[in-house]
Amino acid sequence: MEGLDVSFWIGIGIQLFVYVLSFIVAIAVMRVKLIYVEKEVDKISSTMRVECEKTTINTRDIKSAHRRIDELRADVHDNNGKER
Repeated sequence: MEGLDVSFWIGIGIQLFVYVLSFIVAIAVMRVKLIYVEKEVDKISSTMRVECEKTTINTRDIKSAHRRIDELRADVHDNNGKER
């Protein structure tokens, strides 16, 4: 390879090293961001799970309250006109 001196190859080597290093840093930054996003998603999922459980409990309590109201209405309807 005539005409290409050592400084040319050193320059190519340095450029290659810088590109590889930049690629590695970019991958590391993306990994850190991915870990952060995963933690945020886990936190949101946990919050949603708790809210879903609360909603289920509230729905059950509301159904129970409506049943009790219906029972009381039936009692009032049955006792209408009767002396207490």
